[in-house]
Amino acid sequence: MTTPERRRDPRIPASHQVKLKCEQTVGKYIPGTTDNVSDGGAMLMLDHPRLLTTGQKVQIGIFNDPTRGMLTTEDFVEATIVRSLGHGETQHVAVRYAHPQRFAEAI
Repeated sequence: MTTPERRRDPRIPASHQVKLKCEQTVGKYIPGTTDNVSDGGAMLMLDHPRLLTTGQKVQIGIFNDPTRGMLTTEDFVEATIVRSLGHGETQHVAVRYAHPQRFAEAI
């Protein structure tokens, strides 16, 4: 028996560098990579041992252009953590964008 699909938007597998910022990290960015993206959210793998919590507000920036060396403030979007699973020094975090994006098309 398969579980019915709960996502609003289709996920696209994508592996890109990402930075996540949240109030609790006081200006520090948490590095990681995308596992998949969609217009409504993304699954991220973060290099961060402390578990982020469901409902936490964050900002994420995805390096989708390898020719650019840095992300600017405008590259970050507001999101909410909807699921977080810890795995030792890393964690998988599912986020929902505050406003639907076109990340899936850009990547």
